[in-house]
Amino acid sequence: MSVTLGTKRKEGGIAETARVIVHALIIALVIRTFLFQPFNIPSGSMEETLLVGDYLFVSKYSYGYSHYSLPFSPPLFSGRLWSGSPQRGDVVVFRLPKDDSIDYIKRVIGLPGDRIQMIDGVLHINGEPVKRERIEDFVDTDENGRNVRIKRWREMLPNGVSYTTLELIENECLRRIDELRAQVELQTQQQRLIAARDQRSKDMLSLARAIGLPAGQEFALTDDLPYTPLDGISLDNALQDAYMNRPDYISAMKEVRAAGLSKKAASAENYPSITSAANYGDIGPNFGNSHGTFAASASVNIPIFQGTRVKADVLKADAALQQKQADLDNLKGRVDQDVRNALFDLDSTSELVNVAKSNMELARETLTESQDRFSAGVTDNIEVVQAQESVSSADQAYISSLYAFNIAKVQLARATGIAEQAAKQYLGGK
Repeated sequence: MSVTLGTKRKEGGIAETARVIVHALIIALVIRTFLFQPFNIPSGSMEETLLVGDYLFVSKYSYGYSHYSLPFSPPLFSGRLWSGSPQRGDVVVFRLPKDDSIDYIKRVIGLPGDRIQMIDGVLHINGEPVKRERIEDFVDTDENGRNVRIKRWREMLPNGVSYTTLELIENECLRRIDELRAQVELQTQQQRLIAARDQRSKDMLSLARAIGLPAGQEFALTDDLPYTPLDGISLDNALQDAYMNRPDYISAMKEVRAAGLSKKAASAENYPSITSAANYGDIGPNFGNSHGTFAASASVNIPIFQGTRVKADVLKADAALQQKQADLDNLKGRVDQDVRNALFDLDSTSELVNVAKSNMELARETLTESQDRFSAGVTDNIEVVQAQESVSSADQAYISSLYAFNIAKVQLARATGIAEQAAKQYLGGK
């Protein structure tokens, strides 16, 4: 008995639920058919009144009913029942006669017989421009996610209905100009990149030839030359290293010494000379019948009649010595100048690297702020393009200063005569 009662209650609950659902569907169908219908806005043609993604309910009784008012638009009758005429300023939903599959939502600005024109972006009705006033700009978000400010106007139709409109033509032109400007900047940087790649290929060929690689052999550079400050280098130490290690200076000093010895040799030609000779041997027909023999002599040579020739040799040797000494002094001055120039270049390029590095950081910070301003719609992309150009110029300046600094270190190593020993140490390579 209890089981049967439970089954009846269960069947009654299902039926009650089904009735509620059917009643709800009927009520929704009646409301959608005769009272209100929901719509979603897929485009921005009605901005700012209706934005993309808005949901709204449209009254279906304002202008009467047609077979399009029914679900699935069955052609049960023609014309409209209880029809009414729209007025200027009304927002209406309609379908085109040539394509009744698409719903359009627009604002009515003209009535039958009116002549509608857009002249320089201003609405004209029957040859008369509508009244409009400029109000606060409308802020929208473009496809890149940045804010864009659009001019907004309040227009008033002849019947007194007012609404707001957006001046999109100017913004579209500005947006196109921004795109063209960015495209020009992109292609300019691409041209620089092509030229830089071409120069790098040529530099790689020169490097391969300098280090003795076979012609056409491919290779890759694995080590970078980071910025490594060169500390502990003084002028006195650098000059001392140069005088001790530069082959040209060492060779010049040896030439001066040789010229001095040549002058001493020429002066010694006036000195008397003593020559002595001695000879001892064994003489005889055979070893059994032989005896020893010897001879000895000595001579003294006193130059008396070659004083003029010796004087000329001395003067010639002295002139050669003075010439070699002058060459040595000149080379010493050039070594001193080379070392000082290298140290000057080293100091100046080190400061240039620091300034260029700071400028590079400032340029990147400026670019970030410009991008933020551009995203917020405060400025156009001119500021961003200029900031990007500043970043590119700052990077190139840093690379150039770093290259000049490393060249200055190599020049210092070359000026001190220890290029092979000090190049890796100065450049910080492996």
